[in-house]
Amino acid sequence: MRQTSFLKMISVLFVVPLGCMLAVPSVAICREAEDQTGSIHGQLTNVKGHAVHTGHAAVFLCDAKSGMPYSPETRKVIDLGSEGVLRFDQYWHAVTSDIGNFQFKNVPVGTYRLVAQSWAGISGVPRAFPKSNRNDPGNEPSSLIILHGVADSVVVKANEKTLAYPRQWGEEMLRIETDPQESHNFLLISRNPRLGEGVLGPVGWGQEFIAGLIGITRMEDSYVTLIGLPKGATIHTGLLNYDNSPGMGGASFVIGSNQPATLPIYAAWSNGKYHPILRLEKLTLFLEENKIKVPELTGLTPKRPVSAYVEGAWSTGANQVEVPGYGKVSVIDLLAAESFGNLKKFHRQRGQRRPQKKTQKIPEDDLPNDK
Repeated sequence: MRQTSFLKMISVLFVVPLGCMLAVPSVAICREAEDQTGSIHGQLTNVKGHAVHTGHAAVFLCDAKSGMPYSPETRKVIDLGSEGVLRFDQYWHAVTSDIGNFQFKNVPVGTYRLVAQSWAGISGVPRAFPKSNRNDPGNEPSSLIILHGVADSVVVKANEKTLAYPRQWGEEMLRIETDPQESHNFLLISRNPRLGEGVLGPVGWGQEFIAGLIGITRMEDSYVTLIGLPKGATIHTGLLNYDNSPGMGGASFVIGSNQPATLPIYAAWSNGKYHPILRLEKLTLFLEENKIKVPELTGLTPKRPVSAYVEGAWSTGANQVEVPGYGKVSVIDLLAAESFGNLKKFHRQRGQRRPQKKTQKIPEDDLPNDK
């Protein structure tokens, strides 16, 4: 795969680009008494609620409703149209002391969500984006992440100190490996399911998925190991491979198996996945054979600003529409089947363009005599 610049990558429209991650629907932010502030003082705790002495972990300050991070400069939810929404090293965060304490000062009055995590061998928050796409050392962030838990509905009142205790969800671990084995991915981990299939990337994440995030990282390896999950629980992931032709992924995993979990990356690259999942195989084939124009059925057309397309998909994805000759299908499944069809078409055309090796005709006299 060939990497390119961040800004150039954003300009790519389909398969859904990195810019789509910037296109989360706008959320109502509590602006009550913006000039009034309080503080948050906290302590990381284990699954039993007991204090843990985990030093130099990161605790992110997020909006309670949407799950979106805050900026320490503006003290508001990060501008969804800026590159900063991907730079988790620039989120408003606190780094815990050796005994697991942390604090946020001058926090505007409102309700928040705290998300705590750490990277093995790294103090605080690593670089969220490579210094160079072509030459990144690959050891920051590490591929071992500890999910220290969340604290929901943290209410900050004017001139008051709010106590918060992010609590670890579990003690199990999960290793995730990408298929194909490709690095340079952003990975989001959530308690809540995605709206649609992984082939849609950010378009298929949905508001519920974002609101339930418990971790985020940049993968500079083709695998990552997560620690801090409960056995038997299901986690949901969203992947965005930042290539000049972006790759998309997303899968859900039940915690408890010792086997690595496989996360497919759908992409137009030669080794990218493109076959529809079994549930959407029939629909994908029907759309292709009958030349169904999905935008006419959904009212959604990929166009600039990308934010309008993503917002439309998130707000209408669960709606049912009638596909002539097929039946009722959800908007988000139609978009996923369309994406699978486009990728299949691209890979088919790639195969047709690939030069065929010429076979040399063997003279009859040189053929083996079987008689």
